[in-house]
Amino acid sequence: MSYVLNATPGARVAEETRKRVLATADELGYVPNMAAADLRRGTSRIILIVIERQRAAHVITEFMSSIADALREHGFTMLTLQVSGDVTGEDARSWATLRPAVVFSVGTRFSADARKVFKRSKVVLIGEYDADVRWFFDQGPIAAAGAQALLERGRNGILQILPDDPSLAEFTAPRVAAFVEATGSRGLGTVHLPLGPALAAFVQELPTTRPECDGLVVHNDEYAALVVGALLDVGIDVPSRISVIGVDNTPWGAWMRPALSTLSIVSSPFVAALAAAVVASAAGEHGSDLRLDGTISIIHRQTT
Repeated sequence: MSYVLNATPGARVAEETRKRVLATADELGYVPNMAAADLRRGTSRIILIVIERQRAAHVITEFMSSIADALREHGFTMLTLQVSGDVTGEDARSWATLRPAVVFSVGTRFSADARKVFKRSKVVLIGEYDADVRWFFDQGPIAAAGAQALLERGRNGILQILPDDPSLAEFTAPRVAAFVEATGSRGLGTVHLPLGPALAAFVQELPTTRPECDGLVVHNDEYAALVVGALLDVGIDVPSRISVIGVDNTPWGAWMRPALSTLSIVSSPFVAALAAAVVASAAGEHGSDLRLDGTISIIHRQTT
């Protein structure tokens, strides 16, 4: 009975039995004292997700929601924080008061002091940098798929646009090499630009500065939407003069006119892998580092 009421991770209870116990508890108005249970274990069922604000795009929030659903099945609750810059020791001490079983990081770097705090508090850190368990999602196939999408459309001068943001440099670096390999003689390399007026001005001048450019593989759908709008503002036809493809398959991309072509990343395999790593780490079973891959689908709409 306690396994059901306390949602003990890994406990094997028949589904019919679990339903009967929960129904009886509901009739009696019983609510388990989770704080007392957490005190006894020395940890909680809280998984703290820390996201670097620059990475908090639509695809990441959807990704986190999927992980939350997977963890909920194991009796965990996920809390999400967004941060800018490195996590300090003071931040870590504040978060450690929650006694999270695991801190899961997306794009966030932790100071040496912060890592010491988590270690003393027996909190497992899963992240991309300096973590107990490191995870890595290879960005290279994204660039290769974007290039392939435009090559299939007969584009002969393809340029890649990525952010001009030091905090994303390590995250996006694999796209640069992969793009060169995928485009060969039809590739024009990669430029790094911030999202804003400088990007708009750059693409509007392409017919003059790079007349051979007839295709753009863009960092994500937000960047791609700005690129398409900027091109149309100065009468550059999309896609007949320059084709544009984004990344993430953000829902509003289909509502744009012209509708935005994009790459969709099927994340279910690495959601399952990361959720399993979190559950194992919470149980004290630290696994090996994770290199994650997802299936990438090309969605051609009106901008290609």
